Amino acid sequence: MDSFKIQAQDAIQKAQHLELEQDQFFDDVQEMKAQFDKLAESHRKLMWEYLPARDPSLRAIPRMSTQLLETPTAVGKYPLEQAMGYGQYAVVYSSSTPEHPRLAIKAIDKLKLVDLVSLHRISSEITSLSDPAIKHPGILDLLEVIHTRKHIYLVTERGGKDLFEFFGSHLEGLAENMIRPLLLHLAQAVEVLHRHNYCHRDLKPYSRLLRA
Repeated sequence: MDSFKIQAQDAIQKAQHLELEQDQFFDDVQEMKAQFDKLAESHRKLMWEYLPARDPSLRAIPRMSTQLLETPTAVGKYPLEQAMGYGQYAVVYSSSTPEHPRLAIKAIDKLKLVDLVSLHRISSEITSLSDPAIKHPGILDLLEVIHTRKHIYLVTERGGKDLFEFFGSHLEGLAENMIRPLLLHLAQAVEVLHRHNYCHRDLKPYSRLLRA
């Protein structure tokens, strides 16, 4: 009987010791999370507030708005309607306002952009789309850039179906008199880009839109 009590007491002590170790483990995890969150916040401020305000090559990135309402279904006055496409670090939504019934909004997730190369890529994209020299009927207009705590939003015109969809509904083929103006319009838009030293780098049926 005494042996049983000793074993029971030993088991209780071991259980208490394990419980203390578990509590310490959870405390350590919470401390590590707090340190990580602090580091992540410092990194966010460096990437999205300090550098764009001081590096001329990043001036296209606007100041972050802390007053603008941002929810999963809207940002400011723009509703985020149907998801139209997904990229490595962004989602493109359809949107509309009374002034602009056909809009597309590219929501760029800042958490997925963790280095200076990504930051310069976003700044370059905004600079290119904002350049009045490349204004052309075949190039979608950038209407607004919105910078929130979580995202960079690029608000543009919205085209119609892409060329891949268009080809898919004409499985019997397309007449030359239909294809010729499409290719001409595309070539003219690309020529405008090249004339001003821009390279598209992603010309494909999925990314060519027909105006509705």
